[in-house]
Amino acid sequence: MREIRQNISSLLKRVKSGETLEVVERGRPIALLVPRPQADSAIDRLIASSPGETCRR
Repeated sequence: MREIRQNISSLLKRVKSGETLEVVERGRPIALLVPRPQADSAIDRLIASSPGETCRR
C-alpha cells in the first residue's frame, strides 16, 4: 500500500498504457487496477442504441 501512495502517478501511467496491476496487501491480492475500455465513437453508440430495424428503399 505504501508503494501505491508513493508512486500513484507512475502506476496510473502504466495502467493507461494498457497494463493491469494487482494490488497486494500483506501478500494477499486485494484489488486490480485495470485500464478502462476505450470509449466508442458517437456513431458506434448511435448504432448500438438503434432498435435493430434496417430501413430499405
